[in-house]
Amino acid sequence: MRVLLDCAHLNTGGAIQVGIAILENAARTPAHEWHAVLSGRIAAQVPGSLERSLASVVRLPVRNNPWTRYAQIARHLPGIERSIEPEVVFTVFGPAKWRARAPHLVGFAIPHVLYPETDVYLWHKDLRRLLANATLSLQLRWVRRALHNADYLVVETATVLKRTSDLHGFPAERIFVVRNSYSPVFVESLAQVGIPDADRPFSVLVPSAYYLHKNLEIVPAVARELRAMTGADFEFVMTLPPETPEWKGIQRLSVEHGVPDRVRTLGAVPHRELAGRYRRSDAVFLPTLLECSTAVYPESFAAGVPLATSSLDFAKELCADAAVYFDPLSPKDAARALARLMADGELRGRLVENGRRVLRETYPSPEKKWEDQIACLEEGARRGKK
Repeated sequence: MRVLLDCAHLNTGGAIQVGIAILENAARTPAHEWHAVLSGRIAAQVPGSLERSLASVVRLPVRNNPWTRYAQIARHLPGIERSIEPEVVFTVFGPAKWRARAPHLVGFAIPHVLYPETDVYLWHKDLRRLLANATLSLQLRWVRRALHNADYLVVETATVLKRTSDLHGFPAERIFVVRNSYSPVFVESLAQVGIPDADRPFSVLVPSAYYLHKNLEIVPAVARELRAMTGADFEFVMTLPPETPEWKGIQRLSVEHGVPDRVRTLGAVPHRELAGRYRRSDAVFLPTLLECSTAVYPESFAAGVPLATSSLDFAKELCADAAVYFDPLSPKDAARALARLMADGELRGRLVENGRRVLRETYPSPEKKWEDQIACLEEGARRGKK
């Protein structure tokens, strides 16, 4: 089977991790002929040895402006497809900005269009957020139209399948479910990480790129409340590039809340170094407001790090009893959850054990996930265009 892997849409965060995992797996699967198109962001993290294991690779230049990226994809991908003539195309995460001639599978994980009832969470009364929400509204309309560039969708939970079908009329029989997992690179990296130094502050990792729905601006307020609750030393460690306006905004909030020494950033962490950051942490904190799925949950379980996350339906479905939950709109409630983790070693141990069990029962191994992805590609190629 000749496959075109469209990684041109991947620009940041967990999407980059998923794309790298697929490319690594493709390189280990010579039974099929793999061609790939890489965005500038993912290309920077893909080693030359991996590229040489694929039939062909096209690297697109880095484009920071999303609309420029969209135009770049729409301009280049159709011609690349014509030159390769694949039997099936897989856009790793969409919605796709182009329509393929071959059967086109599109990964779909955009929760904003699946949870309209949560839009109120994203509404903040300042000009920057008002502009952000106006932009988001335009993007959501465009996303709904772009769904129809897909012959088939690939989603990560049955809940997403049902919501996509019910809310947007996409036929359920054309939606494949491939459950999320952690990448094989993450697991390999874990095996190489030593035991962290115990003589340090309680380290709370916030392993997220910046998106409005990730609710990262709450971190300084949580740090303020946590400092008031406990005399223990702690720090929040984020993964935002230090030159970005989003990180600078969080820095300003840290100063306003009197906790500039409690919130810092590592910058964007390369995928191969991410496991080490988990292992050097005492807890993982994800105050997200919307998700279809997230690699943070299985990565926390695989790394054996206690997790604190939002008390919302998608989180409880994916984490069960392997996390402490909090109201993501209440800094005080979030701080209480972290204070419990800091004070209770037995609770931390129980969460780690529960996480291992949830990982086995809820998440496929990376190898099983790859088998499921290949099965979807083969089935899509067999069924043909829709």
